[in-house]
Amino acid sequence: MNCGVEYTAFDFFSNIVPYSRYQHSIGVALIVYHFTHDLRQTVAGLLHDIATPVFAHTIDFYHQDHLKQESTELDMKKVIEQK
Repeated sequence: MNCGVEYTAFDFFSNIVPYSRYQHSIGVALIVYHFTHDLRQTVAGLLHDIATPVFAHTIDFYHQDHLKQESTELDMKKVIEQK
């Protein structure tokens, strides 16, 4: 989630507080609910990373989709539709 900066020697990144994808997703859902009070949008915020593979958005570079970051959207749709 931090794009590997926690492994760098740059001082700027030396005090990054680690957090999990779970904590990130819960935080996104809480922010969405705070501003919208919409259950559907809140669930969408909660599930927004479910198809993101290991090493997160590095896969977007692999798929040459680093600008839009949409390369995993189809996978996410499949996961949600499986219920």
